[in-house]
Amino acid sequence: TGFAFGGLIQYTLIGSQEQSENAFQEMNLLFQKLDAEFSANSDTSVLSQINATAAASPVLISKTMFDLLAFSQEMALKSNLAFNPVIGPLVKLWNIGFETARVPAPEEITSVLNLLQMKGFILDSAAGTVAFEKQGMALDLGSIVKGYAAKEALRICKEHQLQGALISVNGNVAVYGSRSNGESWNIGIVDPRSNGNGVVGSITLKDSTIATSGDYERFFEQDGIRYHHLLDSSTGYPANSEWMSVSIFSDDGTLADALSTTIFVLGKEKGLDFLEKYEDIDFLLIDQDQKMWASPNIRERFQVRNDSYQWGMK
Repeated sequence: TGFAFGGLIQYTLIGSQEQSENAFQEMNLLFQKLDAEFSANSDTSVLSQINATAAASPVLISKTMFDLLAFSQEMALKSNLAFNPVIGPLVKLWNIGFETARVPAPEEITSVLNLLQMKGFILDSAAGTVAFEKQGMALDLGSIVKGYAAKEALRICKEHQLQGALISVNGNVAVYGSRSNGESWNIGIVDPRSNGNGVVGSITLKDSTIATSGDYERFFEQDGIRYHHLLDSSTGYPANSEWMSVSIFSDDGTLADALSTTIFVLGKEKGLDFLEKYEDIDFLLIDQDQKMWASPNIRERFQVRNDSYQWGMK
């Protein structure tokens, strides 16, 4: 195990002792470095320093940071801000997942909505800098950096020629090669209403990442209403989505992580339409009526293990 991104990282690595130890050390160091660069909850992170200074003058950033911000900007424009890298002020306002989580007053939400627009977010590819047009704008890349870490974990497994690996990065999973007995890994999809104690079903996988976003991961309840952490920057409130859980399967963990958030926020009709743009992406979506919607490849191979859940499409 290791610790990064605010939680435990779990590693199962199969290979020689030297291969496994070297791969673990490289992954662990990389995850620590990514956490130090991208954490929105540490005052000393590179991201926090950008948020503090980018409205005053452009900030020179690393190639990794620039590439992820450019990808995020593109996804934001494609999704009409269902995915939003400058959602930081709204995330801080709600603070869901922390003891100080609360329902903000309507005027507080209104006051930050104008800070969540792409037109105020400026990337300069020639200079390698990022800048904000408005004071108070802030990046939050929590919906993408763990997926990037999972993608990099697959790369490291391949470079160290491991037989197999299963790495869990706070809800994002990287699966590589095979288990010690030569069989593919069997991955369970969490039942979103089981408090993490049950699964909807499972699927065998290799050489893939899985990113899941759901209303059950981080939330609080007030007056009988569940307020989850997947915020809609067009309203300022948690997304009023028909989905309970969105799982995306791809060898590109960055894309998988971004899409899981995007599809959840877009909801059922717009989300399914949006996925049609990504022919190589597999998905398993669970709606509030406990119906499952999946790409053909997943539908054929997914083993349902909970009778409460039924297929929502033929």
